[in-house]
Amino acid sequence: MNTIDWLVLRRLGGRIGITLLVIYGIIALVESLDTWRFQYVTEKFGTLVAILMVMASAVRWTIKTLPVTVLMGAILGIMDLKSHREPDSHQRQRHLHLAHSPRSTHWPFHYQHGGFGRA
Repeated sequence: MNTIDWLVLRRLGGRIGITLLVIYGIIALVESLDTWRFQYVTEKFGTLVAILMVMASAVRWTIKTLPVTVLMGAILGIMDLKSHREPDSHQRQRHLHLAHSPRSTHWPFHYQHGGFGRA
């Protein structure tokens, strides 16, 4: 794999991982709102087991939503790649040419000694 492949893999994998983590956190918060079950488990087995129960239930729901979550993360990753894409050499040369040409970059404005004004 070349460096471009590793870059795309890291960015997509990172976005998918972050999406999974956010979805897991939301599901864990929703599971912790089931207070009567949490209190029952806390009274019978202790707080640590109740927290483990919430975490395990959130993992189970996250696994059930895995295909949709991975798809959402991949879409976000592709959108991120698209928004941070590097210009190719032709676009870079055109940008540099326009940057040094004051009349063509700010049409219908042109550069005057005091700043930009109407042509």
